[in-house]
Amino acid sequence: MEPDRYLNGTGILFSWGSAIKTSEPVTIIAGSIDLESYAEGTGTSARFAKIAGFLQVTDRLIIVSDRNNHCIRSVDRVTGQTAHLAGRCTEAGYADGIGGDARFWEPSGITLDERNKQSLIVVDNWNNALRSYNMDTKQVGTIVQDHDDLIRPRFALFDNKDKNTLYVSIRFKIVKYSFVDNSITVIAGDFERLGYQDGAFDVARFGYFPGEIVQLDEDHLAVTDFWNQDVRLINMKLREVSSICEPKYNDSFVEGVGCRVDNPHGLMYYNNTLYVGDASNIIMMPVSFVDAGTSRYKCNLDTITARVRAGESKAKVEIGSHTFLLSPGKHQFMSEECLVDIKVIGADTCPTTINRVVSPKTGKAVIDLQAGSISQQFELPVGRYPYSIQMDDLTCQFSINVYVCKKDDMQSKPEMVCSNNMLSVFYPTNLVFNGDVTFIPQDIYDQLTVNLAKKGTIMSIVDTSKNPP
Repeated sequence: MEPDRYLNGTGILFSWGSAIKTSEPVTIIAGSIDLESYAEGTGTSARFAKIAGFLQVTDRLIIVSDRNNHCIRSVDRVTGQTAHLAGRCTEAGYADGIGGDARFWEPSGITLDERNKQSLIVVDNWNNALRSYNMDTKQVGTIVQDHDDLIRPRFALFDNKDKNTLYVSIRFKIVKYSFVDNSITVIAGDFERLGYQDGAFDVARFGYFPGEIVQLDEDHLAVTDFWNQDVRLINMKLREVSSICEPKYNDSFVEGVGCRVDNPHGLMYYNNTLYVGDASNIIMMPVSFVDAGTSRYKCNLDTITARVRAGESKAKVEIGSHTFLLSPGKHQFMSEECLVDIKVIGADTCPTTINRVVSPKTGKAVIDLQAGSISQQFELPVGRYPYSIQMDDLTCQFSINVYVCKKDDMQSKPEMVCSNNMLSVFYPTNLVFNGDVTFIPQDIYDQLTVNLAKKGTIMSIVDTSKNPP
């Protein structure tokens, strides 16, 4: 992966299957994700057979390793037009030469030759070689081949400061090649033993093919470990290897308490952020290092809970200098010091009318109010109650209705209190009602009318449930 130079670094250029794509927006520039063959063409009419590496030479020119077609090709970033550069496409072999006279056998990584900006270094996987390609003359040459410590090389990267040192990932190991004396030195891993183990260089183990390498600073490299489904950190100063994430096959892994990547293959370091391309995502991992005695990536779990504001669909989450708008659900992000587990809760909504039935024993109803961060429990007698609560930026107004229900074993005789020709009936009573009572029904009015008529002139009948005593 690389910053998309055509978009001034605002997007990411990456390979996916047999296609070159950009992330802003996600678009195929040339090739097909699923269809493999050989065809020069424009955009999705062109065909590759697994893009193993690429390099942006300019904001418009992309050089591509067409691995299973055994050749080097170019893509015009603007038009999507492809062209053949070197090797004979669809024919594997080994030969130096100009353009189509040269032969490759599954070329993989490509990097710019920092000693000569008109040349590229091509990692020639099955030929166990590092090859050179001159972009002006199209001459293909050999830098080194069939060294005991250059078995099945995959990717190469020049040291940021020492332009005579080239880091190379090979089968089970990471090595460095010196252009000064043409020597190869093992950094970490063991050609005879694949595996998964962190620790000092001489005991660390990688999977079958460590992949793309990036340099984070003068002391640290990162490399994809496809077979172990992890990204490994190489501390050149302390001479140790550690893991940024948990290997996917680790049964002790607890979801939400660490990071995982699924078959990582692409890697990019840009603006202090490590980007990892795996089987389905491009994952951002801002990187920080511990100075006191260890190179292990700080990956202690931290948790952020955010709530969507009323009237909005996403929550604003700020982590360091990064700002995100996230939908409700669970998210993860690598902060500068740890893995952040983000939980986004949907927007607060006001409760609707709450209806509750009184208890025959207490004459009151239990109100269990749960709204946003508010949790309250209280009791109310029969009545209608206006209620207001404040939830963060949201003011809610609603009503609570408390009523009695039909009870077959209750006697039909109201409790009545007369005062100033005004009769108040307090609930619950031992009246038997034929339905739920949230107001004084007509049959109760009729009963009250009869009783009041016996006492004198009816002045008024008041529904006291609106303002219960």
